[in-house]
Order: sequence, then C-alpha cells, then structure tokens
Amino acid sequence: MYNRLNSYMVMNNCLTDSQFGFKDKHSTSMAILRLVAQIATEIDKGNVTLGVFIHLSKAFDTIDVL
Repeated sequence: MYNRLNSYMVMNNCLTDSQFGFKDKHSTSMAILRLVAQIATEIDKGNVTLGVFIHLSKAFDTIDVL
C-alpha cells in the first residue's frame, strides 16, 4: 500500500521539497540541517529569528469520533 501511495504522490508532484521523514534523501536529520542553515542565514543578514516548537503527543487520541 505504501509503495502504491508513494508512487502516486511522486508521479503527481504532490510532495514538496520541505516534506521530510518518509521521502528518499529527505530524512528528519536533513530537516534539522535545513532549519539550522536557514537560521544561520537570517542571523548573518542581521535579522532576528524565532522558533516555536510544539510537540503534540497522542494528539489524535483526543479527537472525538462520531
């Protein structure tokens, strides 16, 4: 099922370059490296950077199902 869904998403260009974790050559480590590079670039430009990180543990366990 995964292979069929992944093939469909790739063939129809549904995934962006900023999606990580389940694409080839797009690991979660690469996401962190991209984030650090973007922060460093903005600091070099003299801009203030801010990050808000929210961890939603078991977020979908709290959704009521009718």
